Amino acid sequence: MAKLDFNWMEKSFHLMMVEPKDSVYSASVAELLNANDMQTFLAVYALQIGALDCAAAAAYFIRRLAGVLLAQQYFISVHNTIVDFSLANLKVYLTDQARVVFQPQVWREETGPLDEEKRNRWLLQTQSFLYGEVAWPIIRSLSALSHMRVEELWGQLPTLFLYRLRTLSKTMNKSEYRKRLEQDFYFLRQEVPPSVFHLSSNPFDHRARMVPHIENPGLQVQLKPACCRYYRTESGVYCYTCPLLDDEDREIRRMLHRAQRSSG
Repeated sequence: MAKLDFNWMEKSFHLMMVEPKDSVYSASVAELLNANDMQTFLAVYALQIGALDCAAAAAYFIRRLAGVLLAQQYFISVHNTIVDFSLANLKVYLTDQARVVFQPQVWREETGPLDEEKRNRWLLQTQSFLYGEVAWPIIRSLSALSHMRVEELWGQLPTLFLYRLRTLSKTMNKSEYRKRLEQDFYFLRQEVPPSVFHLSSNPFDHRARMVPHIENPGLQVQLKPACCRYYRTESGVYCYTCPLLDDEDREIRRMLHRAQRSSG
């Protein structure tokens, strides 16, 4: 693999190669499969982010874990390589700035095949491991403690992935990388079977519902697949794109927003 910019990796994917200096809590990610360890982690994290319940902390944490999943998508598409992000090789830190940071204990890489047919088999195997053996056990543990449905936890990922992958694509100076990033994400949505996610459908193959933009009614924005639980944090509210917000309340939000802009 080409030389990596680890400062960029930390900013983009919450990945570090050394322990953060401001760490206040750390554990092997594999340890979080133990209910007591996960409960302790969520309790500390909830205090840091002002979460009013365990579910809000769980939803926030799965969006931080998304950084590891996105990093692997990036390495696959841009470097045709996977990194060992197995649970036993990952350590998680909470910092005094309420950041969640992951650190691979050993940096191990595996290069994928170049032949398209062989690469597709390799891609299915690597993505199935990433979501079935890394993300799924964490989601199962979070669901048991927070009482959030696993569908809600998986639902934290699709919109975030779309946004971050588009952002990543804009930073790439080679069209082949942008194309491969798009193709590999399409593969994730269409080729990885629902059984990997322990669901009846692939959560990334999400047909988004569109609603009028809060500022420009002539534009459309998509609703999130699942509530991010921001409203269950101190001073938090329902997001405009929250699926729990009904159309009447969303229209009121649009009217208030336009009124505030006009008065300002």
